[in-house]
Amino acid sequence: MNLSAIKPVLAKLEKHIAKSVKNDSHNLKALIIADVLIDSYGNAVDYSNLSKNKKLPEKERNFLKSYKIANAVLSSVGEILAGFLFLNEKSQNFISNKLFGNLKNANPTVFDKYSRGLKAFSTIVLATVVVKRLIVPFLVIPAASTMEKFSSGPKQGIDFKS
Repeated sequence: MNLSAIKPVLAKLEKHIAKSVKNDSHNLKALIIADVLIDSYGNAVDYSNLSKNKKLPEKERNFLKSYKIANAVLSSVGEILAGFLFLNEKSQNFISNKLFGNLKNANPTVFDKYSRGLKAFSTIVLATVVVKRLIVPFLVIPAASTMEKFSSGPKQGIDFKS
């Protein structure tokens, strides 16, 4: 077996691991991307199950499929943008001080010891909760309605020729 082909891959992997140990921002980006991929897979499975479900009327099924697509796109894009926005050092310090400022005032040594973890935790939670639970629900229904109208085409009275 020729191991010379594996050596460049192992060197890149070693460099990646060394970067991960030193850089919290790198790890948080990976966690955000992993969360987005997991959610996207779940939405794809739900979309597939909706497509196969013949118990639902066609109109409801089309709206639910549009809803799933809109939810997946808005959640993914929003979570990535919010996560990278919150990865900024100034943003992390501000959020960490707002969320855990009482700990900083009560016991500064504990706060200093765990501040990296608190910043990481707050970044992930805010990127996920703010986008998925506060922003996306207000946008997904209008987006799904628009997608359903355009996907159904001229049958719904939309004239594409004008």
